Amino acid sequence: MEDAWTIGKFWSFLVIGLGYLLTLILIRWVLLTKKRNPVSSVAWIMTIVTISIFGGILFLVFGINRVERRLSGKEEATRKLVSSFQSSTQFQIIPSEVKNPLQQRMMRLSSRIADTFPTCGNKIDLLKDTNRTLGLIEQAIHAAESTIHLEYYIWQPDSTGSRLRDLLIAKAKEGVKIRFLYDQIGSLHLSKRFLKPMREAGIQVASFLPGKSFRERWSINLRNHRKIVIVDGRVGFTGGMNIGDEYLGKNLSFGYWRDTHLKIEGPTVLQLQQVFAEDWYYATGENIVNDETFPEIVEEGTIEAQIIPGAPLGETDPLMLLMFSAINEARESITLATSYFAPPQALVSALESAAYRGVDVRLMLAGRSAYRWTV
Repeated sequence: MEDAWTIGKFWSFLVIGLGYLLTLILIRWVLLTKKRNPVSSVAWIMTIVTISIFGGILFLVFGINRVERRLSGKEEATRKLVSSFQSSTQFQIIPSEVKNPLQQRMMRLSSRIADTFPTCGNKIDLLKDTNRTLGLIEQAIHAAESTIHLEYYIWQPDSTGSRLRDLLIAKAKEGVKIRFLYDQIGSLHLSKRFLKPMREAGIQVASFLPGKSFRERWSINLRNHRKIVIVDGRVGFTGGMNIGDEYLGKNLSFGYWRDTHLKIEGPTVLQLQQVFAEDWYYATGENIVNDETFPEIVEEGTIEAQIIPGAPLGETDPLMLLMFSAINEARESITLATSYFAPPQALVSALESAAYRGVDVRLMLAGRSAYRWTV
């Protein structure tokens, strides 16, 4: 009896000791890896300390950025190769040559924090009707001659998703090379049965995380929210609209759906292609950089534009830096339209500061959220 009590006491002390050791290691890890967001650091430290071992497990599952570690070598090689197709200076805008001081400062910032650069010679259509957006996407797919690349966070296997899938299958049978990248959590309802006809038609299908390894399957909080379509390297679409009946207003519980989208033609399309190429390389290991996917640049209009992708990488967030800088540069008005608004404190302070100095600040949010746990 006494021996059993001694053994039980030993194991209790061992578990407690391991718990303290894990806590000390993880707190140091948090302090070293979460420097960019002090609020996140404090939250994780409190979770690890107060919930003991379970808090540490939560951090290991949700708190570690495995995307950055996996991309550190592979993405760099892809980026360098892609940049060789964008070395032409004919359409590149030099910030110092821009006359408007505000545009000059913003272009200089965007050129330094992103792997892309401002370009001229673009044609861009601002789309606010989701039915028109889908119609233009289908029209571009119908006209495709060589390649179609699609990347979506949510693709529903409903009538809208099935119709677009069948159109892609028809184009694949015509000889068009098609690659389809979807987020495995956002597009959770895409079954093997739904995707099988695409694969049988020769369409390359891949998912963005969970990865192949057990470690990567833990990264369920790191999602790919992009919505991208690129046709022949000439026409691109990106914005807020996913693929599904609800985005066309067919879901009666949601009713009218409003999402902003862009149709892009011109040099900037290749920057959109660069984003897809890097994501595809990450998901599959296949490098798709060639003359077919990155054709010769063609001037299509007079608009200046630049693609700046967001990603959970590095100590800086390019999109956040640009927004923060733009808000601080504002002198007359700031208009923000977003479906979800959960800004970091720095952005809130910037908006408050702008309002106090007399800038007309307006924030437009969704009248009804698509998810019950958001407002």
